[in-house]
Amino acid sequence: MISYVDSLLKLRVPVDGVTGTTTTVRELSEEDIVSFCSEFLDGSIWAPCAAFEWIMARLVMHQDIQEKLKKEIRSVMGDKKGQVDVEELQRMPYLKAVIFESLRRHNPAHFLIPHRVKEDVMIMADHHEYLIPKGAVVNYLVTSVGLDASVWEEPLEFRPERFMPGVVISLRIFNGCGQALYELQGCRFVLMIGLKICGASVAFDFERLVLDCGAGLAVGMYSGLTYGLKEAHGSHDWVVEFLQ
Repeated sequence: MISYVDSLLKLRVPVDGVTGTTTTVRELSEEDIVSFCSEFLDGSIWAPCAAFEWIMARLVMHQDIQEKLKKEIRSVMGDKKGQVDVEELQRMPYLKAVIFESLRRHNPAHFLIPHRVKEDVMIMADHHEYLIPKGAVVNYLVTSVGLDASVWEEPLEFRPERFMPGVVISLRIFNGCGQALYELQGCRFVLMIGLKICGASVAFDFERLVLDCGAGLAVGMYSGLTYGLKEAHGSHDWVVEFLQ
């Protein structure tokens, strides 16, 4: 197996502004390699941070959801102190619903890792059949799927109940955790976020934050390697950065 860095060292890319012959390619510069490696390493940090930011923001904005989540966590944990275990998380369906709804509404990724089609596939869309030929690279636009009005009722609304047990929904239509081999890593991602939310929801009083900030708390989004949270309050605009 070739390492990621070795593949970058062997990679040849077109020279900027020059096309037409095989001699118009170059090796990656040291700056290029550093940039690619930074994205590869930092992506695993930025995505969970962005997802956690959005969930916390939604709990601040939706006091009813926050209170319902706290009741569920306390009903399972009781007076227990310390780390939540996996078995306890399995008994918190509303927590999982909040996480999935946040990933649907504010997925930190623009799209999931591309997949290559192993055989010709016919799909139906808008009453037409389309051929995806063998070998084609498919980008799964998870943000578009999560906001598709033909799939979700009032997709811009934040409603964790969409993902509660008993509600008929195909998680294959929307899977904010990844596809194929990456789905396992996505499940671990949800588990990690769930553990953090349990601790934060019990330890902090987010209602006080709302009162301090005022009823007009508004949030926006900035776009980069991931979709991050931009909070606007009065004349003071700032981006929440957990990495600093």
